[in-house]
Amino acid sequence: MAKYKKNKPPKKVEKKTIKRLSEQNDVPFFERLNQFLSKRSIVFIAISVLLCLLVSLLLFDLKVSIGGDDSSYISRAYNFIHKGQFPTFQGPIYPILLSIPIALFGIKITLLKLLSLVFILIHLILFNKALEKIVPPIVRIITIFLIAINGYIAFFASSTYNEAFFLMLQSIFFLYFVNHFVVAEDHDQDNIAIGSMVMLGFIMFIMAQTRFISIGAVAAVMIYFLIYKQWKRAGLSTGIFAVFYVGFSLITKFVIKAKGAGMSSQMETLLLKHPYKPEEGTEDVMGFFMRIVDNSNLYLGRTFLVESGFRPITGATLNGSLTLLVYAILIGGFIYAIRNKEKGVIFSYLYAGSLSILTFVVLQKYWDQNRMIIIMYPFLWMFAFYLLYQIFNSKFLKGFQPIFLIVSALLILPGVGRTFTKIGDHSTTLRKNLSGDKLYGFTDDWVNYIKTVQWAHENLEDYYIICRKPQIAFIYTEGTIHKGTGLKETDPKKALEHLKENGVTHIVRASLRRNPAVNSGQVINTVHNYMARIEQAYPGTFKVVHAEGKTEPAYLFEINYYGIEQPNN
Repeated sequence: MAKYKKNKPPKKVEKKTIKRLSEQNDVPFFERLNQFLSKRSIVFIAISVLLCLLVSLLLFDLKVSIGGDDSSYISRAYNFIHKGQFPTFQGPIYPILLSIPIALFGIKITLLKLLSLVFILIHLILFNKALEKIVPPIVRIITIFLIAINGYIAFFASSTYNEAFFLMLQSIFFLYFVNHFVVAEDHDQDNIAIGSMVMLGFIMFIMAQTRFISIGAVAAVMIYFLIYKQWKRAGLSTGIFAVFYVGFSLITKFVIKAKGAGMSSQMETLLLKHPYKPEEGTEDVMGFFMRIVDNSNLYLGRTFLVESGFRPITGATLNGSLTLLVYAILIGGFIYAIRNKEKGVIFSYLYAGSLSILTFVVLQKYWDQNRMIIIMYPFLWMFAFYLLYQIFNSKFLKGFQPIFLIVSALLILPGVGRTFTKIGDHSTTLRKNLSGDKLYGFTDDWVNYIKTVQWAHENLEDYYIICRKPQIAFIYTEGTIHKGTGLKETDPKKALEHLKENGVTHIVRASLRRNPAVNSGQVINTVHNYMARIEQAYPGTFKVVHAEGKTEPAYLFEINYYGIEQPNN
């Protein structure tokens, strides 16, 4: 029989060890969890960056969007380099930045899109660095993880909209302010670091020249300094920003003599009741208040919840109750931040609140684009989980702190699931685009439109085309595209004279859908009506020279100025 060794009696555990174990058991769960996460902070941010990179690549879109603004940034950058046209509309900084790779390599869409991916990754790293100083590690890691895996943010990692670039600027600003004015407890008003104030003003100036709505950052900074009775800093931050902003505006207007310099043209549009119907007049006080209500329902109660995975992608109607719930969560977190005197979180609220309110006031509800609010998602997620953390950190729920992880997981999973769905839906498009079918993923109306302008570029000489969305045509042809400013002219004679004066040789009439998602037969008929008025007055003006597509076709017409008949009476 096998012999078994007799177990030795356990050694006596020293009293100090017992005491140490007992003390560890008395440490609250959150404290132990945060200590664990703090020691492995680099690991978690590395995983988040890799996840963000992976999601962004799986959702990478090699095409430009049908919205047109992403193409407009590229065309302005091209015109800045090759035609000396200083970009003013929608901010000059981003087109000027894009002009550098365009000057070096030409219009390489994939390269320009990869820049946006780099911007998103930098944003993730810097935002994490800022949150490290102001919120508990578990709140920070959840927030960074949500940014990393969100498919809607990943969309901007492969687009030439300015959102990715602005997110990077925003994180630079946020980290700089936290480091120099929140963490650093220097309140000596007679010993203000002028260099730090100048840099702060300069960063805010760059942000405002990238996205005008970020002028709200100036208000947030000033309010923060006033709250903590830092009067000189409040005045200096605003004054230095004003010097940069006004000085630059004067230079662009009187030295560079850029057309449309300043914000007057944009502000005129934003003051209208309807951006495309100036005849309806300008907004009144009640109208601006209703903008806040309408945009809150659009962006907080619907768009934010849809893109966080809590509401369906299609069929999500406006719901005032859900909007109020979001506001209640945000206000609850703000109350906790004030009670706990957490200056970094308070400043986060001031910044996000200022930009959001300004956005909701100046934008008409007709825009309804996630671009308008997505730059606030990192803050909104942070506020939500900060509130949840504070609730479980209260004396009544300290014993239930492990449940926080379960609740957090349940809140995170819908967003993860939504991203997996987007990746699956996009996989075929990505594979086809990479294999050389660059138009796969566009609907037939856009495929036919792009093929038509490409045919013109390859087969015509000395052409000058007028069409809808000329910036998209420019990207796919690098041809000469007229911007179509005369399409609003209702008088046939003046319209034709306008085309002739501008040297327009051809016009594209496409079947672009009114509702991009559905082929209902209803198309954007601006060009159709424009041509019909001229053709009725001057028969024979337009001659078809090329057509693409049997369904949702696009036609290229040559314009005959010299063989026109006398107007019909």
